[in-house]
Amino acid sequence: MRDALRIRDFRLLWLARSVSRLGTWLLVVAADVPRAVAVALLLLVRDPQDLWLVYAALFAENVGAVVFRPAARAHTPASVGTGRASARAWSSLQVLRHLAAGLPGRR
Repeated sequence: MRDALRIRDFRLLWLARSVSRLGTWLLVVAADVPRAVAVALLLLVRDPQDLWLVYAALFAENVGAVVFRPAARAHTPASVGTGRASARAWSSLQVLRHLAAGLPGRR
């Protein structure tokens, strides 16, 4: 690796790919943080007068999902590849989602 990094063109390519991957990862995380904050707002609901907060949190979470889902879908092939590997990754994510939906307290 050290020998390869001594070559200027390879070093620039390696740096550019690293920055690109970091940017993709940051996009996925940045798209999901507002969703987490929106769901955390639900912890502030104490009585019926706070119903507006439930609607605001659900609206914000859904807007965040509109940004997050495409970012996650774009990042998955970059992580696992395309074709069968991508299909298996999406299948396993769907299974996890359905299993999590059946957990106690998630209704």
